[in-house]
Amino acid sequence: MPETEALHRRILQSVPVQQLLADVLPAVRIGRADRLDLPFLGRQTELAALEDAWRATAQGVWLVMVEGDAGIGKSRLVTEFMRRTAWRCGQAKGTELERDLPFSGLATALASLLSALSKQDADRVLAAAPAVVELVPELAGKVSLPAATALPPEAARIRLLDSVAAVLRVVAPLVLFLDDLQWADPSTIQALGRILQRASDSPVLLLIALRPAEAADNAPVRHLVDTARSLGRLRTIRLEPLPRAALDPLLSWGVDPVELWAATGGHPLFVSERLRARAGERLDEAILSRCRAANSSAQHHLEAASVFERAFRPGLLAAMLGCDEAAIVADIEELLSRRLLIEHAGELRFPHDLVRQTVYSSISAPRRETLHRQALRALEAEGAPMAELASHALAGGVWASVVRYATAAGKQALELYANAEAAAHFTRALTVLEAHPGLVEPAQLESLLIQRARALIVLSETAEALQSLEHARASARSCGDVRAEAEATHWMGLTQWAAWTPSRALPHARRALALAQQLNDQRLIGRAHAFLTNPHGSLGHLDEALRHAGHALAIYKQLGEEPPAMVLYRIGIIRHQRSEEGAALKALQQGEALALAQHEETILVFVRWVRATALANLGRYHEAFAALAAAESSGKGEEAFARSRLPNTYGAFYADLGLWHEALEHDLESLDVTQAMSGPAFKEPLIHALLNVAEDHLALDAPERALQAIERVEQLMPEAEYARFRYGNRLHYVRALLALACEEAAAALEAADACLTNAAAYRAPKYEVRGRLVKGQALAWLGNAEAAKTELMAAARLAEQLSYPAWAWRAWTAAAEVTSAPHLARRAAAAMQRLADNLDTGLRERFLRSAAKVRH
Repeated sequence: MPETEALHRRILQSVPVQQLLADVLPAVRIGRADRLDLPFLGRQTELAALEDAWRATAQGVWLVMVEGDAGIGKSRLVTEFMRRTAWRCGQAKGTELERDLPFSGLATALASLLSALSKQDADRVLAAAPAVVELVPELAGKVSLPAATALPPEAARIRLLDSVAAVLRVVAPLVLFLDDLQWADPSTIQALGRILQRASDSPVLLLIALRPAEAADNAPVRHLVDTARSLGRLRTIRLEPLPRAALDPLLSWGVDPVELWAATGGHPLFVSERLRARAGERLDEAILSRCRAANSSAQHHLEAASVFERAFRPGLLAAMLGCDEAAIVADIEELLSRRLLIEHAGELRFPHDLVRQTVYSSISAPRRETLHRQALRALEAEGAPMAELASHALAGGVWASVVRYATAAGKQALELYANAEAAAHFTRALTVLEAHPGLVEPAQLESLLIQRARALIVLSETAEALQSLEHARASARSCGDVRAEAEATHWMGLTQWAAWTPSRALPHARRALALAQQLNDQRLIGRAHAFLTNPHGSLGHLDEALRHAGHALAIYKQLGEEPPAMVLYRIGIIRHQRSEEGAALKALQQGEALALAQHEETILVFVRWVRATALANLGRYHEAFAALAAAESSGKGEEAFARSRLPNTYGAFYADLGLWHEALEHDLESLDVTQAMSGPAFKEPLIHALLNVAEDHLALDAPERALQAIERVEQLMPEAEYARFRYGNRLHYVRALLALACEEAAAALEAADACLTNAAAYRAPKYEVRGRLVKGQALAWLGNAEAAKTELMAAARLAEQLSYPAWAWRAWTAAAEVTSAPHLARRAAAAMQRLADNLDTGLRERFLRSAAKVRH
């Protein structure tokens, strides 16, 4: 046959086999162009990495991040992995529309994981975590549940986050896949971090796929990745374009892999569209060419569907266009057959967001606006989420609806303590009001500004919060609304407090109190007194702080209400600072009970932390370690304060016992955490970590490293005013230790005197003990043994009077060394034994071994 002879001649001419197949199998390429189901190409190394990560979950949860550009094959890789493993899986895909809808991604993933559960399995899930019905309402219909206890927003959010982790522990082993995480809402991303913390020993694989360029400025994603990395639970799979050899399986399709790879660079989306397209077309042209191949009515429906950034039901599209659902069925089927839409579980979506974006961009601006208004009416009728309604109202130019729905969405987000989402919604409403003034009354505007500020405060975006509050206060003053001015002023004080600038918080707090008194509103007066305890306490105005606390307690008692837990916490920490440990523990016990009753998890962490340090001062280390562990496991145990301050508190306990290597290990952990964080909030814990590290290095005979830490503290001091009086006192003490290590007795004496001056000014007996201890050692270096003995014995007796056995042990030991007096050595041994009696067996043995080395 002539065709056979021609083929034989071309073979003899060494024409590549790929080109020969492309010539002889054109029908294959043409026949498959419309419905193109490509085989899974390449990615064997990446598949193996996913399978290895899954095996690693036998030892606990892992986060695997699959990253790459749009269309690079992230979703296809995970789909193939799931097809091969067939593990239980929940999955969701992020969209730009839902990024401000709290827990939208997580709710979708959990619904896909849990909705198919049997009644027996649903019982197990709900017994472990009944709050999960807030995210997966379908579960509520399978069993009867008691009414959930009403909680404040922050506590309700924490309960919800913990319930998710509890559910996954029950149904594990499993995979939870969140696609396009760069668009996921912050609450969903935070939930993944919570799972890493709370389901750490469960066989759970958290799979996320994202576009790194678009995720670069996403702070919640960065924090999630940092958390997983710090826990040693992160694996990253970076997808690049396919190598040329990966396209060889397309030979059987009549395709020249060499030519195809040269034209597409191996990019999977470009490969699939090139196979559908005419040679030489750009990607957007190829997509639109496929769209134009459909009939005009189907094109019209596809364009209308492109305004939905999520999956949608055919009935919603019909309602949007004002037609019967049956009338669009034929067009939907054509779009499905051309793979311009795909169907799953009764819902339709585009095969890739790039396809939707291309179709959407091809529509004229006036028509897009009209389509969004039509979508808004259809979504209003079916009760869609407020955030989605606000988005369509904005795109459709329905300004009053934008303000109404964005404000409602922001309030819903605040109720879930979803502050990032809330701030975005309130900002959207305010932006519209700026362009279209007069849509709301001044009181509504002021409320909106204050609510936005409340969300921003928690996000540490204090500069923006202050701008909102200044605007609200100015509006209230112009209208003569004293109550609104009082509210805005109160929150301005809280904003400066959140910015760790108590001196700037104080004037606002005083003004808020004056306005509350002008209104004669006892509840507002009590709130103002309660808040004033914070800036006064942080600035070292301890008597003033206690005075305001007393007023707050009296007012709440008169109202017949419990005071805020924060007031008892502040009383407790002031009593602790003044070494009144009995009174401190009593206040902290009340504060802990109130924090639990009021579901104030943040205050609960603080209360337990201070309680632990008070118990340690008293030598009750067994209880102190237990209290610190309780603080660590409280509701927000993985948040900034706990991660930065609790490790160096453990370090301080070990330092008390002379276990310097263990102290240094914990202090360096705190140092690593605080140095990785940013903002004024981390200067205070960073300073404390550095001072701990300096003292550890001095005890371990590394004064050069101690000096580096001290110099860093001195650089930070001018920038940090929060509790400066406390760490300033500590700095004098550590400087004295450094001077002693360097045999600079005069400098040590000067630093010790500064420590004693501060201790007297702030009535801090613990620092008097420290000051006298280093002063006595400095005097001994100077050869003044009698004066040294006087200072050291004064330090020891004061420590015993305060019931501080660790410091009594140090002081009696130093006095015995200076005097060589046997009776002082006996006092030191007795103090050492009192310490040992309050330690568990393992720690007691380590302490006694270390103390024996000190004696010798």
